Amino acid sequence: MMKRFVIISLVLLTGVYALLTVLDSGEYKTERALWKINKKFGSLVKNRAPVTDYEFGQLKGQYENYVRRYHKSPLSVEGQIMLGNLYIYRKDFPAARTEFVKALPLSNGNQELMAKVEADIAQSYQYEGDWDQALAQYKAVNQRYPLTKTGFFVPMYVGRYYESKGMKAQANSAYEEAYQFYKNILTQYPKSSLAYESMNLMSLSRLSQGRYAEAVQGMEEWIMTYPRGYSLKEAIRTINTLCVTQLHDYAMAIKIYQRFIQRYPKHGVVPILKNMITQLELLQRKGVTIRPKKP
Repeated sequence: MMKRFVIISLVLLTGVYALLTVLDSGEYKTERALWKINKKFGSLVKNRAPVTDYEFGQLKGQYENYVRRYHKSPLSVEGQIMLGNLYIYRKDFPAARTEFVKALPLSNGNQELMAKVEADIAQSYQYEGDWDQALAQYKAVNQRYPLTKTGFFVPMYVGRYYESKGMKAQANSAYEEAYQFYKNILTQYPKSSLAYESMNLMSLSRLSQGRYAEAVQGMEEWIMTYPRGYSLKEAIRTINTLCVTQLHDYAMAIKIYQRFIQRYPKHGVVPILKNMITQLELLQRKGVTIRPKKP
């Protein structure tokens, strides 16, 4: 988990490097300087190699010099974050947090960056094995930066953590908190881009709780409100799967598809839905019961 997190951070930064051709010469220089340091760090992570004292000193010095030299650049905060990740890789978690804290003033009040830095601090506690402290920090990120991408997804992250540990009661409670959080966001910002994600995550929260009928109802509301894109097909697939294998309620899926067709008769997905209705009606007449596949 620790090494995967560092790799993700490096991928994000090297992805930015691909855009260098559209930047001015000054920003190109700044981006390239950070990319070179990250590439050295990335080679260690890719090979799962321990960082020797010499390599650590070299990388640490290069990141520190980068932050000092380009302190006016927005990328200085990324350099500081990567220095914290270097300590994470060494499993020196208190030192990592010290470096992450230094990244906060470099964020220049950017809420998204500040949320990311504070989430990195939370994750350092998680890697260290102190989940209680990590949880407190994650919740603080969600409360302080609820409209940032990082803060917005914290409630689901907490639920997934408990689920991955097999802690069903805690996971159920966390997903309930997540559901209420996204419901509040939807109420407060009904026409925002977050409304789209909120409706989706409300349904996924119910799905994760095993409350399948409510999950299906949420998915229906989602596709009726946002009938487009890849997510539409994924939502239809989920509705189909839940109605057929979990609820054994073919009529529920049929009615949802019929209502969609009635509202959006010229939508490109209508032929698919009509075929699904035909198949579901056939299964219903035959009284076929389909069980979910065992994991």
